[in-house]
Amino acid sequence: MVSLDSGARLAGCAVPERVRHRVSSTDIIGGSLAVGSAVAACAWLIEGLVLGWPLWTWLVFVLAPVNARAFWHYEAYLVETGRQPLLDPSYFEPPLH
Repeated sequence: MVSLDSGARLAGCAVPERVRHRVSSTDIIGGSLAVGSAVAACAWLIEGLVLGWPLWTWLVFVLAPVNARAFWHYEAYLVETGRQPLLDPSYFEPPLH
């Protein structure tokens, strides 16, 4: 298993110095939002096909990107308040040359 810091370096991404030395903590809300997004994105495809596309599958389909957006905003909020996010949005900023 490769840590996020090592994986980002292997991918050629710059990991901000402020992120490298944080004490790790568990982001329960962020983890729940991330898992909820992934499950919602997959469940409607799997169950919808089997069950003949009932209404709830379409509702889950619509809610999956909403949940993913909530995850992204929550992680950005954690960074702004100085807490440890599950996934730091700054990893996806282009590197400065």
